[in-house]
Amino acid sequence: MSTIKFQYIFYRKLEEPISYDIEIDETTLTLVPYPVATRRQWTRLESNTCENCPLNPAEHPYCPLASNISQVVEEFKDHTSYDPTTVTVIGPERTYSKEVPLQYGIFSILGLIMATSECPHMTFLKPMARFHLPFASAEETIVRTVSLFLLRQYLRSKTDSETSFDLAKLDDCYAKVNRVNKGMVKRIRSIAGGDADANAIVILHSLATLLSQSLSENLAEIAPIFADAESPAAPV
Repeated sequence: MSTIKFQYIFYRKLEEPISYDIEIDETTLTLVPYPVATRRQWTRLESNTCENCPLNPAEHPYCPLASNISQVVEEFKDHTSYDPTTVTVIGPERTYSKEVPLQYGIFSILGLIMATSECPHMTFLKPMARFHLPFASAEETIVRTVSLFLLRQYLRSKTDSETSFDLAKLDDCYAKVNRVNKGMVKRIRSIAGGDADANAIVILHSLATLLSQSLSENLAEIAPIFADAESPAAPV
């Protein structure tokens, strides 16, 4: 199996670095799960189940998303959001490094893990995970999200003439992600002594809310960037 690999390294003062290797199947864009010796009770599907969960507990006794983030959550469950941290991300094409409050480092790695987990509501995010951009701003995320959605619809339109380019479908996808994020916050708060993990999910939730509330307004804000591109080409 060919995989795409990302390595996250968390450097904190007076503490040993913490490293996570994330492997994603190059064909399915699904996370290769960590070996789990003992599954945590809070990762059971019926523990603080997301209100829109489509999975059957008989077939999925453990939530695939919660199981995948459990190693990171357990590591940082007693840490506070604003612990100063330097996070380095080594990807297949390039390396990123940034000094951030701990919650933003966790936000980045959890976003990648969640997008590639086998949660039906996260499937549409897999192409973004393939071209993962750590520490992306809200504006960058809007551009990437809409661009990849429209590219996917364009490719589908080659075989399906009824394919819609209406962004309302993307709005709906993010509304479902919002409900998943709420469920993850409940799970984490049920076991965490600190707030860094839960706040990282809150950031994800806030970003999903931004994207789902009004894409038309968000796009209006970045429209000036494309103003010159709409002008007729100058003669050569």
